[in-house]
Amino acid sequence: MTQYFPVIFGILMVLVVAWFVLILSIFSILKTNHASVFESLKSPSLFSNKDPKSMLLFAGFLLRRNYRGLDDARLVRLCNVTLVVGAVYFVLFSTMFASVVLSSI
Repeated sequence: MTQYFPVIFGILMVLVVAWFVLILSIFSILKTNHASVFESLKSPSLFSNKDPKSMLLFAGFLLRRNYRGLDDARLVRLCNVTLVVGAVYFVLFSTMFASVVLSSI
Protein backbone atom coordinates (compact mmCIF):
# COMPACT_ATOMS: atom_id res chain seq x y z
CA MET A 1 0.00 0.00 0.00
CA THR A 2 2.84 2.42 0.75
CA GLN A 3 3.86 2.43 -2.92
CA TYR A 4 0.56 4.20 -3.66
CA PHE A 5 1.05 6.98 -1.08
CA PRO A 6 2.43 9.55 -3.56
CA VAL A 7 -0.48 8.93 -5.92
CA ILE A 8 -3.08 9.07 -3.14
CA PHE A 9 -1.45 12.16 -1.67
CA GLY A 10 -1.54 13.86 -5.08
CA ILE A 11 -5.20 12.98 -5.51
CA LEU A 12 -5.94 14.35 -2.02
CA MET A 13 -4.23 17.65 -2.89
CA VAL A 14 -6.25 17.97 -6.11
CA LEU A 15 -9.44 17.26 -4.14
CA VAL A 16 -8.58 19.96 -1.60
CA VAL A 17 -8.09 22.55 -4.36
CA ALA A 18 -11.32 21.43 -6.06
CA TRP A 19 -13.16 21.67 -2.74
CA PHE A 20 -11.93 25.24 -2.18
CA VAL A 21 -13.04 26.27 -5.68
CA LEU A 22 -16.44 24.64 -5.18
CA ILE A 23 -17.00 26.27 -1.79
CA LEU A 24 -15.99 29.70 -3.09
CA SER A 25 -18.37 29.26 -6.04
CA ILE A 26 -21.20 28.28 -3.71
CA PHE A 27 -20.54 31.30 -1.50
CA SER A 28 -20.56 33.56 -4.55
CA ILE A 29 -23.88 32.20 -5.81
CA LEU A 30 -25.44 32.43 -2.37
CA LYS A 31 -24.20 35.99 -1.92
CA THR A 32 -25.44 37.24 -5.31
CA ASN A 33 -28.59 35.18 -5.92
CA HIS A 34 -29.75 34.21 -2.42
CA ALA A 35 -28.65 37.06 -0.18
CA SER A 36 -31.12 36.27 2.61
CA VAL A 37 -29.84 32.68 2.87
CA PHE A 38 -26.24 33.91 2.74
CA GLU A 39 -26.95 36.32 5.59
CA SER A 40 -28.80 33.65 7.58
CA LEU A 41 -25.59 31.60 7.39
CA LYS A 42 -23.79 34.64 8.88
CA SER A 43 -22.02 35.44 5.58
CA PRO A 44 -19.54 32.55 5.54
CA SER A 45 -16.06 33.00 4.14
CA LEU A 46 -13.10 30.66 3.86
CA PHE A 47 -10.39 33.14 4.67
CA SER A 48 -11.84 36.06 6.60
CA ASN A 49 -14.37 34.53 8.93
CA LYS A 50 -15.61 37.08 11.38
CA ASP A 51 -17.79 34.45 13.03
CA PRO A 52 -16.52 30.84 13.18
CA LYS A 53 -20.12 29.72 13.67
CA SER A 54 -20.82 30.66 10.04
CA MET A 55 -18.84 27.67 8.74
CA LEU A 56 -20.79 25.35 11.05
CA LEU A 57 -24.04 26.84 9.79
CA PHE A 58 -22.85 26.38 6.21
CA ALA A 59 -21.84 22.76 6.88
CA GLY A 60 -25.31 22.12 8.27
CA PHE A 61 -26.87 23.81 5.23
CA LEU A 62 -24.82 21.59 2.94
CA LEU A 63 -25.23 18.30 4.84
CA ARG A 64 -28.98 18.76 5.39
CA ARG A 65 -29.22 19.65 1.69
CA ASN A 66 -31.17 22.82 2.39
CA TYR A 67 -29.91 24.17 -0.94
CA ARG A 68 -32.48 22.02 -2.76
CA GLY A 69 -35.26 24.35 -1.68
CA LEU A 70 -33.69 27.37 -3.37
CA ASP A 71 -34.72 26.34 -6.91
CA ASP A 72 -31.27 27.04 -8.36
CA ALA A 73 -30.03 24.19 -10.57
CA ARG A 74 -26.43 25.44 -10.69
CA LEU A 75 -26.27 25.74 -6.90
CA VAL A 76 -27.76 22.27 -6.44
CA ARG A 77 -25.20 20.80 -8.85
CA LEU A 78 -22.27 22.56 -7.12
CA CYS A 79 -23.43 21.49 -3.67
CA ASN A 80 -23.93 17.88 -4.76
CA VAL A 81 -20.45 17.79 -6.33
CA THR A 82 -19.02 19.34 -3.15
CA LEU A 83 -20.55 16.55 -1.08
CA VAL A 84 -19.15 13.89 -3.42
CA VAL A 85 -15.67 15.48 -3.37
CA GLY A 86 -15.81 15.58 0.43
CA ALA A 87 -16.87 11.93 0.64
CA VAL A 88 -14.13 10.79 -1.75
CA TYR A 89 -11.57 12.81 0.20
CA PHE A 90 -12.76 11.28 3.48
CA VAL A 91 -12.54 7.72 2.11
CA LEU A 92 -9.06 8.22 0.59
CA PHE A 93 -7.71 10.00 3.67
CA SER A 94 -9.16 7.36 6.01
CA THR A 95 -7.70 4.56 3.90
CA MET A 96 -4.29 6.20 3.87
CA PHE A 97 -4.40 6.91 7.59
CA ALA A 98 -5.55 3.36 8.44
CA SER A 99 -2.83 1.81 6.31
CA VAL A 100 -0.16 3.87 8.08
CA VAL A 101 -1.50 2.94 11.52
CA LEU A 102 -1.90 -0.73 10.66
CA SER A 103 1.54 -0.99 9.06
CA SER A 104 3.17 0.32 12.25
CA ILE A 105 1.57 -2.38 14.40
